Amino acid sequence: MEKVNSSSTDEQSSDAKRCVEQVPIDSSTPTTSVAQNLSRNKWRILRDAIIKASKVAKNAHESLHLEDDVRRFRSFGLVISTKLEHGTEIVLSNIFTSSFHSYNELVIDFDAHGQPLSIQDEFLKQKTISGWWHRHLVSSVPSFSADVFHMSSIVTFEDMLGFNNTGNVCVWPSEEVLAHWLLTNGDFHQSHRVCEIGGGMASLAGLAVALHYKVQEVVLTDGNTTSVSCINATILKNQPCFQAASVTARRLDWSHPLHYEDLHQRFDTIICADCCFFDDYHNDLLKVLRTITAPKGEVIVICPERSATRKLFMERAKDFFEISEMDALTFHLETLHMKQLEYNPAYDADIHFPKASQLKLKQ
Repeated sequence: MEKVNSSSTDEQSSDAKRCVEQVPIDSSTPTTSVAQNLSRNKWRILRDAIIKASKVAKNAHESLHLEDDVRRFRSFGLVISTKLEHGTEIVLSNIFTSSFHSYNELVIDFDAHGQPLSIQDEFLKQKTISGWWHRHLVSSVPSFSADVFHMSSIVTFEDMLGFNNTGNVCVWPSEEVLAHWLLTNGDFHQSHRVCEIGGGMASLAGLAVALHYKVQEVVLTDGNTTSVSCINATILKNQPCFQAASVTARRLDWSHPLHYEDLHQRFDTIICADCCFFDDYHNDLLKVLRTITAPKGEVIVICPERSATRKLFMERAKDFFEISEMDALTFHLETLHMKQLEYNPAYDADIHFPKASQLKLKQ
């Protein structure tokens, strides 16, 4: 893997110096012309340096991506995913004008004043997302079947500039484990309101609740606009099969209170899979959870330790929540965990073995 080191930086500085020295200056050369030549030469050096750095970054990214693709632990095998077709595209304008949902249920973003963006926006009319439909099945729950839109692995520059894009990469093991746990051990009544926070493009755990339980409402959220578009496509695809009375998706950026102020104390159960790894966002996430959890509601947080980020989140959460470890879920996974440790060299408990906690607001 190529690296940019101090010697290459020194070389670039020397080149820049030589370029400046090569500009002829005499009494007949106008001052403005000299300045322009200096400026052009400096920008040329800068351009060349940027191009070189971009190539190095690209090579490094491709090497890491290849290594990650070969070695990454993908699944505990609790939820089986099968690709249904070679490829397709979803068109945002089609999703937003569908008769299955009202406009208010399909807000994906807000303007600077907190107002929903218009679905007539040219961007929404023209934007498409490439990907595949996958059917997700659980062998121990034969009645469960979910068709989920997975966007392609190609990530655009626009995607990289947007809100956290990790939810568009894959269905992470924590999400898989939580979905399976809710299907086999969930306890929901008809008046229940359920919300998934940071569900990514699949929001599989929340989708499992919507398809399997006769609850009042399921709201699937993510902070990434593309993820929410994928979720909306999935909602439309599974609409005839929902047991929940209402299933909607919305963009929820934890750092923007306008995205969730209308959800004050709304949900009886909030589920949150693998959302603790960015410790800079812990306080924002906790503020969201404190705001939207009903007074007697619960929050289920599941994630791996991941370099102590889980521990740090729980320490911060103690100021607002009573926390209890969900040992039954951990035990439920223990056999699979031990098998991975023994036979899979790519398996790393610190980043792959999820642990679950139940949080309840302090009274």
